[in-house]
Amino acid sequence: MHFTYEGEDGVERKALRQGDILRRTPRVDELLRLVHPHYYQHAEYKFFQVLTQSCDLERRDGRPCRARYVTVAAVRPVRVALDRETDNFRHTAVESQAHIADASKRQNLVQFVQRLLNNNEPAYFYLHEELEAGLSEPYCAFLRLSIAIRAQEHYETCLEAKILQLRPEFQAKLGWLVGNLYSRVGTTDWAENGLEREYKDRVERLVDETSIWVERRIHARLVKALEEERGPVTIEMVRQKLGQLKGPSRRERASERLRGLLPALGVNESHVDGAVARLLSDPEFAQLLRD
Repeated sequence: MHFTYEGEDGVERKALRQGDILRRTPRVDELLRLVHPHYYQHAEYKFFQVLTQSCDLERRDGRPCRARYVTVAAVRPVRVALDRETDNFRHTAVESQAHIADASKRQNLVQFVQRLLNNNEPAYFYLHEELEAGLSEPYCAFLRLSIAIRAQEHYETCLEAKILQLRPEFQAKLGWLVGNLYSRVGTTDWAENGLEREYKDRVERLVDETSIWVERRIHARLVKALEEERGPVTIEMVRQKLGQLKGPSRRERASERLRGLLPALGVNESHVDGAVARLLSDPEFAQLLRD
């Protein structure tokens, strides 16, 4: 189980807690029909996260909880949040349709994903996939998309729908995000849990799944070529046009040029490959290729 979730032995079964993940049961479905028809009519809203503070949800000595309402936020796949963020880098209809984006903006999305995975992005709360609980892919709560449910009438319905509980420190982190406090709640991140490589791989994979990242030197020409096409833009069409326009990258052109120059400068033929690799891996040299 991911380090953000409480283990089975620590899950509270008699009360809701801030951060609890609720699945869409038949009773929750009926509840949505009554209190929020929009969510009821859209089947993609499969999960919700409790935002109300745990102390207000406690039922002491059999009495009702102090909260009059249980506030829950919509939970959607992470890819939905990434698509919305990537739309900030797309400026034409064909870019959105073709799922292409300027590669010079890729690092912006990398930084967004890094903040999201460590729950430092204010509008969202990241929820790692947990197959046994029904989360078949990465999800996140959209904290601005919340609804209030009358606690007296629907507390048990929510409690029966509970599938996951956050560990206490992540409950606190969610509370900080929701309350927009000025002090940061410290939580362990992926690296501190020995998952730095998995974290980096996940960031890269999530970013690359959002778009075909196109080098700036050909981005405008690709958009123009796609806009001139009749009918819908397909991935196959994008790849074909990209192949026609791309040509060798700066790095590839630099590598080819170095292989021609180094022997003329006295570098032994057997050392050329190693010299080229060292030059291209040098951060300052790589930056010169990007400038």
